[in-house]
Formats: sequence, structure tokens, C-alpha cells
Amino acid sequence: MAKNQTSSPRRLEITKYPNRRYYDRTRSIHVTLEDIRAKVRDGYEVTITDSKTKENLTSRVLAQIILELDAEKLDIFPVSLWTQVIRTNERMMSSFVDRYFSQALGAFVATQDGFEDTINAAKKLTDLNNPFVNWTFPTASNPESNQTSETKTSPEASPVEGKSEMEERLSLLEKELDLLKKAGRK
Repeated sequence: MAKNQTSSPRRLEITKYPNRRYYDRTRSIHVTLEDIRAKVRDGYEVTITDSKTKENLTSRVLAQIILELDAEKLDIFPVSLWTQVIRTNERMMSSFVDRYFSQALGAFVATQDGFEDTINAAKKLTDLNNPFVNWTFPTASNPESNQTSETKTSPEASPVEGKSEMEERLSLLEKELDLLKKAGRK
């Protein structure tokens, strides 16, 4: 997700005032809940403190952001879980959430990042301007060409006796690709 982060996370120190206003001490500007949400989505780590008591309000404000701006995310948890959250001892719940959700979310994010890397690598391999694709499948770079690989690799066009084993395999792959393309059009 936030793959473009530097090695140390970007941090924002925000103060909450009694009038529900938020002040970003890092950038010296007033911010809204929407601004805070946008920065968190951009990969920033935030710390939100009460202006009078200096109490850390980060988790409460992040929960408020979810309640007010991302309420649909609450539906991913069953009502029975919310009931247990209300009933459970605070220390037991904190320990469970820290262990379970941190590990599960970390694994999810790592898997998603790996999937994105795989998709990007596949996109690079299937790029028609990629020299490997053009070398392997010469007709792929010019799909409008009227000449098929069957025509190019026909015995009249190129004698088989001078081909290496690799060229013969390539020729067979091109023919199979043409057959697959034709079958896909039907």
C-alpha cells in the first residue's frame, strides 16, 4: 500500500482543542478529520494529543474517523464481535486486539503488496514494446499484420533443415498461440 514511504515513517503531531478543532503542529496548520484521514491513507503516522490534559487521543480520533467518514468499514465485523467488545474486560480485549488484528492486518498488507508486485511484473512482461515479447512472439508487436506466424514459418518461407531445436520450438509455440487466438475469436 504505502510502498513509496521512506525507511522512517512520516509523522504528524496533532493537537485537539476543546472546540473540536485540530492543529497540526508538524506543519503549523489547522486540519479537519478529513485531512487527518487523507494523511493516514497517504502513509503518515499520527499522534493526537489533548491540548489541556496532554492525553493521547490517537485511537479515539481514529475511531471517530471510522465512525463518521468510513462507517461502511464497521459492517465487516459481525454484531456478535461488537457485543463481545462491549462486554469484555479492557485489558483482555486490548491484548487480543494487539496480537490478533496486528498480525492479521500485517499479513494482509504484505500479501496485497506482493500481489501488486506480481501484477506489475506481469504487466511488464506482456508489454508489446518489451523486447523479450517481440523476440519470442514477433507477430505480437504487429497484430494488424495480415501475415500469420504459419505463413512466416511455413516450409516455403524458411527451410527446416537449417533451424536449431530452439527455433523449431519457437515455431511450434507460435502456431499454438495462433490456434489459441483463433479459438478465442469464435
